[in-house]
Amino acid sequence: MEANPFVQGPGVPLAAASTAHAHAVAMLTRWLLHRAWRGRAARQRRILPQQPVQNLYRPRQVRTLLERSGFRTARLITKAASPEAPLPGHYMRIYCLEAI
Repeated sequence: MEANPFVQGPGVPLAAASTAHAHAVAMLTRWLLHRAWRGRAARQRRILPQQPVQNLYRPRQVRTLLERSGFRTARLITKAASPEAPLPGHYMRIYCLEAI
């Protein structure tokens, strides 16, 4: 049996195989560009100053960070200590600070 130049593999037309290949290359290119763009945005976010209230710090880490920045915690407001405090949950804290 003679090989057909227009068929790739068992019964797959060459045009269909090249279309599938082009689609796969296009999807890979799209994914790579998306990853590159998202990585650039993440690098730009790291440049901006970060505040402890916007990150997942533990209470001891927050106090240390604030003390290194020249503040002392005068009062800590939590849902457990002040149930009337306008906080959405027990995990939220309000730090009242004094400059050192």
